[in-house]
Amino acid sequence: FISSATNLVAGVTQLQQVYVRDLEAGTTRLVSMSSDGTFGNSLCFDAQISANGQYVSFVSSADNLVPGDTNNLADTFVRSLQTNTTARISLNSNGTQLLFGSVETSISGDGRYVACTVYPSLNRWHIFVYDRNQGLLHTVFDVDQPFLSANGRFLVFRSTGLGSLPYGNIYRLDVQTAALDLVTA
Repeated sequence: FISSATNLVAGVTQLQQVYVRDLEAGTTRLVSMSSDGTFGNSLCFDAQISANGQYVSFVSSADNLVPGDTNNLADTFVRSLQTNTTARISLNSNGTQLLFGSVETSISGDGRYVACTVYPSLNRWHIFVYDRNQGLLHTVFDVDQPFLSANGRFLVFRSTGLGSLPYGNIYRLDVQTAALDLVTA
């Protein structure tokens, strides 16, 4: 969950951060932090937890969550709750940082696949699908509102109407075969 509260975790005194609440243990953990434990120095938003509870994907404008984050834009990150490490997901296929920001994220049930909506230009939205083991898999242009299936094979999204797909329609992309199906018109 996302909160601006300053009394959830010791040391966090400002900004909207991402947390995980363990309902059985009754504990709350800060998620939006670097691998060395430094909490994010800017706003976080759009957090999603994997079905197995081991990974959280989130979007943050913080530039101190991973080394080399100098694009001054919101990026998509994944935090492992087992290893307490944070990785930036929104990267180019060659591993360099994007020159445009992230706004939405979705994560598969096991945390392997992550989708993020990015905005490369005004009123243009694209979804990148990443395999955390292999890197960038697919780019879907002029769409938003990503939702990955539990196994990461299917991506459901909404068309923004700026490309070849009509506005507002919901589609399902098979990430393995690239087959595209209209879900709703």
